[in-house]
Amino acid sequence: MGDVVNLNQYRKRRERAERGRKAAENRVRFGQDAAERTRNAADRSQRDKTLDGKKLDSPGKAEVRPGDARPGDLRQGETPADKGDPSTD
Repeated sequence: MGDVVNLNQYRKRRERAERGRKAAENRVRFGQDAAERTRNAADRSQRDKTLDGKKLDSPGKAEVRPGDARPGDLRQGETPADKGDPSTD
């Protein structure tokens, strides 16, 4: 007579080997090794820092300090009627 074989163990061993083979195939197709991931993360971080340092203030949020003249502002002592503003007539 032959040896007794546990079919569950055989099935599990076969599935484990298949998953391992498929994982190795996917690593080759899609993966990066740890050194590449680390290098890419460092490059991305450096690029983001460089870009953040070159950002300009958005035009809608410009800082206005007291005494700065803006278009349409009245000079000290001037009234809208002095400027010829028809809405104050």
